[in-house]
Amino acid sequence: TMEKNTKKIISIIVSIILISLIAAFLYQNRESFSAITKINYIYILPIILLILSTLYINGIFLKLLAKPFNIDLKEHFQLSIVASFFNLITPFRGGAGIRAVYMKKVHNLKYSEFISSLFGNYVIIFLVSSFSALLVFTIIYFTYGIFNLIIFLIFLGIFLGTLFTITFHFSFKKENFITSKVNKILIGWKTIVKRPKLIWQLAFFALLNLVIAALIIQLIFIGINQEITFLQAYFLSIMTILAVFINITPGSLGITEGFYLLSGSILGISPAISLLVAIILRGITSILLLTIGPIANFLLFKKVK
Repeated sequence: TMEKNTKKIISIIVSIILISLIAAFLYQNRESFSAITKINYIYILPIILLILSTLYINGIFLKLLAKPFNIDLKEHFQLSIVASFFNLITPFRGGAGIRAVYMKKVHNLKYSEFISSLFGNYVIIFLVSSFSALLVFTIIYFTYGIFNLIIFLIFLGIFLGTLFTITFHFSFKKENFITSKVNKILIGWKTIVKRPKLIWQLAFFALLNLVIAALIIQLIFIGINQEITFLQAYFLSIMTILAVFINITPGSLGITEGFYLLSGSILGISPAISLLVAIILRGITSILLLTIGPIANFLLFKKVK
Protein backbone atom coordinates (compact mmCIF):
# COMPACT_ATOMS: atom_id res chain seq x y z
CA THR A 1 0.00 0.00 0.00
CA MET A 2 0.95 3.66 -0.34
CA GLU A 3 1.23 4.04 3.46
CA LYS A 4 3.69 1.12 3.72
CA ASN A 5 5.78 2.46 0.83
CA THR A 6 5.87 5.91 2.44
CA LYS A 7 7.04 4.37 5.73
CA LYS A 8 9.79 2.45 3.92
CA ILE A 9 10.99 5.58 2.11
CA ILE A 10 11.01 7.57 5.36
CA SER A 11 12.92 4.77 7.11
CA ILE A 12 15.54 4.58 4.34
CA ILE A 13 16.05 8.36 4.23
CA VAL A 14 16.31 8.69 8.03
CA SER A 15 18.67 5.68 8.21
CA ILE A 16 20.99 7.14 5.55
CA ILE A 17 21.07 10.53 7.31
CA LEU A 18 21.75 9.06 10.76
CA ILE A 19 24.39 6.60 9.53
CA SER A 20 26.12 9.45 7.66
CA LEU A 21 26.14 11.62 10.79
CA ILE A 22 27.53 8.78 12.91
CA ALA A 23 30.17 7.99 10.28
CA ALA A 24 31.23 11.65 10.15
CA PHE A 25 31.44 11.79 13.95
CA LEU A 26 33.47 8.56 14.04
CA TYR A 27 35.89 9.93 11.44
CA GLN A 28 36.36 13.21 13.30
CA ASN A 29 36.96 11.36 16.57
CA ARG A 30 38.81 8.36 15.16
CA GLU A 31 41.66 8.68 17.68
CA SER A 32 39.22 8.36 20.61
CA PHE A 33 37.82 5.16 19.15
CA SER A 34 41.17 3.39 19.38
CA ALA A 35 39.86 2.35 22.82
CA ILE A 36 37.74 -0.28 21.08
CA THR A 37 40.91 -2.27 20.32
CA LYS A 38 41.84 -2.16 24.01
CA ILE A 39 38.56 -3.58 25.28
CA ASN A 40 38.99 -6.30 27.87
CA TYR A 41 37.40 -9.28 26.14
CA ILE A 42 36.80 -11.06 29.45
CA TYR A 43 33.67 -8.92 29.80
CA ILE A 44 32.12 -9.97 26.48
CA LEU A 45 30.82 -13.35 27.72
CA PRO A 46 28.96 -11.92 30.75
CA ILE A 47 27.56 -9.16 28.48
CA ILE A 48 26.25 -11.81 26.06
CA LEU A 49 24.71 -13.78 28.94
CA LEU A 50 23.01 -10.64 30.24
CA ILE A 51 21.66 -9.82 26.76
CA LEU A 52 20.28 -13.37 26.54
CA SER A 53 18.66 -12.89 29.95
CA THR A 54 16.87 -9.75 28.67
CA LEU A 55 15.64 -11.76 25.68
CA TYR A 56 14.37 -14.43 28.06
CA ILE A 57 12.59 -11.83 30.21
CA ASN A 58 10.99 -10.39 27.06
CA GLY A 59 9.79 -13.93 26.41
CA ILE A 60 8.27 -14.07 29.89
CA PHE A 61 6.41 -10.86 29.04
CA LEU A 62 4.90 -12.66 26.02
CA LYS A 63 4.04 -15.72 28.13
CA LEU A 64 2.30 -13.57 30.76
CA LEU A 65 0.40 -11.56 28.13
CA ALA A 66 -0.82 -14.77 26.48
CA LYS A 67 -2.27 -16.14 29.75
CA PRO A 68 -5.48 -14.04 29.69
CA PHE A 69 -6.27 -15.75 26.38
CA ASN A 70 -5.80 -19.22 27.95
CA ILE A 71 -2.58 -19.84 26.03
CA ASP A 72 0.42 -21.53 27.64
CA LEU A 73 3.20 -20.05 25.52
CA LYS A 74 5.97 -22.59 26.14
CA GLU A 75 8.00 -21.32 23.17
CA HIS A 76 8.18 -17.78 24.61
CA PHE A 77 12.01 -17.60 24.54
CA GLN A 78 12.22 -18.56 20.86
CA LEU A 79 9.48 -16.10 19.97
CA SER A 80 11.29 -13.33 21.86
CA ILE A 81 14.52 -14.02 19.95
CA VAL A 82 12.71 -14.04 16.59
CA ALA A 83 10.88 -10.79 17.40
CA SER A 84 14.14 -9.08 18.44
CA PHE A 85 15.83 -10.40 15.30
CA PHE A 86 13.14 -8.87 13.08
CA ASN A 87 13.23 -5.62 15.08
CA LEU A 88 16.93 -5.51 14.22
CA ILE A 89 16.51 -5.96 10.47
CA THR A 90 13.18 -4.19 9.85
CA PRO A 91 11.96 -0.64 10.61
CA PHE A 92 8.98 0.35 12.78
CA ARG A 93 9.54 -2.62 15.16
CA GLY A 94 8.54 -5.31 12.66
CA GLY A 95 9.05 -7.94 15.36
CA ALA A 96 5.64 -7.10 16.85
CA GLY A 97 4.00 -8.03 13.54
CA ILE A 98 5.92 -11.32 13.40
CA ARG A 99 4.78 -12.18 16.94
CA ALA A 100 1.17 -11.41 16.06
CA VAL A 101 1.31 -13.53 12.87
CA TYR A 102 2.77 -16.45 14.83
CA MET A 103 0.14 -16.21 17.58
CA LYS A 104 -2.60 -16.16 14.92
CA LYS A 105 -1.23 -19.11 12.93
CA VAL A 106 -0.24 -21.38 15.82
CA HIS A 107 -2.52 -20.38 18.72
CA ASN A 108 -5.47 -18.97 16.76
CA LEU A 109 -5.26 -15.67 18.63
CA LYS A 110 -6.61 -12.72 16.67
CA TYR A 111 -3.98 -10.29 15.42
CA SER A 112 -5.78 -7.30 16.95
CA GLU A 113 -6.12 -8.98 20.37
CA PHE A 114 -2.45 -9.87 20.73
CA ILE A 115 -1.22 -6.51 19.41
CA SER A 116 -3.54 -4.78 21.88
CA SER A 117 -2.14 -6.80 24.78
CA LEU A 118 1.39 -5.83 23.71
CA PHE A 119 0.38 -2.18 23.56
CA GLY A 120 -1.28 -2.52 26.96
CA ASN A 121 2.03 -3.74 28.35
CA TYR A 122 3.58 -0.40 27.31
CA VAL A 123 1.48 1.21 30.06
CA ILE A 124 3.43 -0.84 32.63
CA ILE A 125 6.80 -0.24 30.94
CA PHE A 126 6.25 3.53 30.67
CA LEU A 127 5.00 3.78 34.25
CA VAL A 128 7.95 1.83 35.70
CA SER A 129 10.51 3.57 33.46
CA SER A 130 9.22 7.10 34.02
CA PHE A 131 8.91 6.64 37.80
CA SER A 132 12.45 5.17 37.89
CA ALA A 133 13.69 8.08 35.77
CA LEU A 134 12.19 10.69 38.11
CA LEU A 135 13.66 8.89 41.14
CA VAL A 136 17.11 8.58 39.53
CA PHE A 137 16.99 12.22 38.39
CA THR A 138 16.37 13.27 42.00
CA ILE A 139 19.19 11.09 43.37
CA ILE A 140 21.63 12.27 40.67
CA TYR A 141 20.73 15.90 41.40
CA PHE A 142 21.45 15.56 45.13
CA THR A 143 24.53 13.34 44.55
CA TYR A 144 26.24 15.03 41.59
CA GLY A 145 24.37 18.34 41.28
CA ILE A 146 23.36 17.41 37.71
CA PHE A 147 19.91 18.32 36.42
CA ASN A 148 18.28 18.71 32.99
CA LEU A 149 14.87 20.35 33.11
CA ILE A 150 13.74 19.35 29.59
CA ILE A 151 14.45 15.62 30.08
CA PHE A 152 12.93 15.76 33.56
CA LEU A 153 9.74 17.32 32.16
CA ILE A 154 9.58 14.69 29.37
CA PHE A 155 9.64 11.82 31.88
CA LEU A 156 7.26 13.69 34.18
CA GLY A 157 4.90 14.04 31.21
CA ILE A 158 5.18 10.30 30.45
CA PHE A 159 4.54 9.46 34.11
CA LEU A 160 1.51 11.75 34.44
CA GLY A 161 0.18 10.67 31.02
CA THR A 162 0.45 7.01 32.03
CA LEU A 163 -1.29 7.68 35.34
CA PHE A 164 -4.06 9.49 33.45
CA THR A 165 -4.43 6.49 31.14
CA ILE A 166 -4.71 4.13 34.11
CA THR A 167 -7.14 6.33 36.06
CA PHE A 168 -9.56 7.48 33.36
CA HIS A 169 -11.33 5.30 30.79
CA PHE A 170 -11.57 7.00 27.40
CA SER A 171 -10.82 6.53 23.71
CA PHE A 172 -10.38 8.73 20.65
CA LYS A 173 -13.23 8.64 18.14
CA LYS A 174 -11.19 10.17 15.32
CA GLU A 175 -8.10 8.08 14.64
CA ASN A 176 -4.79 9.11 13.14
CA PHE A 177 -1.23 7.74 13.46
CA ILE A 178 -0.96 8.80 17.13
CA THR A 179 -4.54 8.37 18.41
CA SER A 180 -4.85 4.88 16.87
CA LYS A 181 -1.82 3.74 18.88
CA VAL A 182 -3.22 5.33 22.04
CA ASN A 183 -6.53 3.49 21.48
CA LYS A 184 -4.69 0.18 21.10
CA ILE A 185 -2.84 0.84 24.35
CA LEU A 186 -6.15 1.60 26.09
CA ILE A 187 -7.79 -1.57 24.76
CA GLY A 188 -4.81 -3.65 25.86
CA TRP A 189 -4.78 -2.00 29.28
CA LYS A 190 -8.44 -2.98 29.81
CA THR A 191 -7.39 -6.63 29.37
CA ILE A 192 -4.44 -6.33 31.79
CA VAL A 193 -6.14 -4.22 34.49
CA LYS A 194 -8.62 -7.02 35.24
CA ARG A 195 -5.70 -9.08 36.61
CA PRO A 196 -3.83 -7.25 39.44
CA LYS A 197 -1.36 -10.14 39.81
CA LEU A 198 -0.43 -9.79 36.14
CA ILE A 199 0.22 -6.06 36.60
CA TRP A 200 2.67 -6.69 39.44
CA GLN A 201 4.42 -9.46 37.48
CA LEU A 202 4.85 -7.25 34.41
CA ALA A 203 6.07 -4.34 36.56
CA PHE A 204 8.65 -6.55 38.27
CA PHE A 205 10.08 -7.84 35.00
CA ALA A 206 10.07 -4.33 33.46
CA LEU A 207 12.17 -3.12 36.39
CA LEU A 208 14.43 -6.18 36.19
CA ASN A 209 15.07 -5.50 32.50
CA LEU A 210 16.17 -1.94 33.30
CA VAL A 211 18.54 -3.21 36.01
CA ILE A 212 20.08 -5.78 33.64
CA ALA A 213 20.43 -3.15 30.89
CA ALA A 214 22.28 -0.94 33.39
CA LEU A 215 24.62 -3.81 34.30
CA ILE A 216 25.37 -4.38 30.60
CA ILE A 217 26.22 -0.69 30.12
CA GLN A 218 28.39 -0.64 33.24
CA LEU A 219 30.31 -3.74 32.09
CA ILE A 220 31.00 -2.14 28.69
CA PHE A 221 32.33 1.01 30.37
CA ILE A 222 34.55 -1.10 32.65
CA GLY A 223 35.68 -3.11 29.62
CA ILE A 224 37.08 0.04 27.96
CA ASN A 225 38.63 1.23 31.26
CA GLN A 226 36.09 3.98 31.90
CA GLU A 227 34.61 4.63 35.31
CA ILE A 228 30.84 4.80 35.71
CA THR A 229 28.59 4.17 38.69
CA PHE A 230 25.60 1.82 38.54
CA LEU A 231 23.33 4.84 39.09
CA GLN A 232 24.76 6.57 36.00
CA ALA A 233 24.46 3.35 33.97
CA TYR A 234 20.85 3.00 35.12
CA PHE A 235 20.18 6.55 33.94
CA LEU A 236 21.59 5.66 30.50
CA SER A 237 19.43 2.52 30.33
CA ILE A 238 16.27 4.50 31.15
CA MET A 239 17.06 7.16 28.56
CA THR A 240 17.14 4.58 25.75
CA ILE A 241 13.48 3.79 26.54
CA LEU A 242 12.67 7.05 24.70
CA ALA A 243 13.85 5.38 21.48
CA VAL A 244 10.62 3.34 21.62
CA PHE A 245 8.75 6.51 20.60
CA ILE A 246 10.94 6.99 17.50
CA ASN A 247 11.34 3.47 16.08
CA ILE A 248 11.64 4.58 12.47
CA THR A 249 14.89 2.82 11.53
CA PRO A 250 15.76 -0.90 11.77
CA GLY A 251 16.74 -1.62 15.38
CA SER A 252 16.34 2.14 16.07
CA LEU A 253 19.72 2.52 14.34
CA GLY A 254 21.18 5.97 15.00
CA ILE A 255 18.28 6.91 17.28
CA THR A 256 19.46 4.84 20.26
CA GLU A 257 22.99 6.14 19.70
CA GLY A 258 21.61 9.67 19.76
CA PHE A 259 20.05 9.06 23.17
CA TYR A 260 23.38 7.69 24.44
CA LEU A 261 25.06 10.91 23.30
CA LEU A 262 22.34 13.03 24.91
CA SER A 263 22.25 11.18 28.24
CA GLY A 264 26.06 10.93 28.31
CA SER A 265 26.40 14.69 27.81
CA ILE A 266 23.98 15.29 30.71
CA LEU A 267 26.20 13.15 32.95
CA GLY A 268 29.38 14.81 31.68
CA ILE A 269 30.56 11.76 29.74
CA SER A 270 32.60 12.40 26.59
CA PRO A 271 30.44 12.10 23.42
CA ALA A 272 33.10 9.86 21.88
CA ILE A 273 32.96 7.48 24.85
CA SER A 274 29.13 7.47 24.91
CA LEU A 275 28.99 6.64 21.21
CA LEU A 276 31.72 4.02 21.57
CA VAL A 277 29.72 2.25 24.29
CA ALA A 278 26.56 2.40 22.14
CA ILE A 279 28.41 0.96 19.13
CA ILE A 280 29.98 -1.86 21.17
CA LEU A 281 26.57 -2.79 22.61
CA ARG A 282 24.94 -2.68 19.18
CA GLY A 283 27.77 -4.74 17.71
CA ILE A 284 27.56 -7.50 20.33
CA THR A 285 23.73 -7.55 20.24
CA SER A 286 23.61 -7.59 16.43
CA ILE A 287 26.15 -10.41 16.08
CA LEU A 288 24.27 -12.43 18.71
CA LEU A 289 20.85 -11.90 17.09
CA LEU A 290 22.14 -12.49 13.56
CA THR A 291 23.56 -15.81 14.83
CA ILE A 292 20.70 -17.18 16.91
CA GLY A 293 17.82 -15.27 15.25
CA PRO A 294 17.63 -17.27 11.98
CA ILE A 295 17.98 -20.56 13.90
CA ALA A 296 15.15 -19.63 16.30
CA ASN A 297 13.07 -18.43 13.34
CA PHE A 298 13.53 -21.74 11.50
CA LEU A 299 12.67 -23.87 14.56
CA LEU A 300 9.69 -21.72 15.52
CA PHE A 301 8.04 -21.45 12.12
CA LYS A 302 8.35 -25.16 11.42
CA LYS A 303 5.04 -25.26 13.31
CA VAL A 304 3.42 -22.82 10.90
CA LYS A 305 1.90 -24.29 7.76
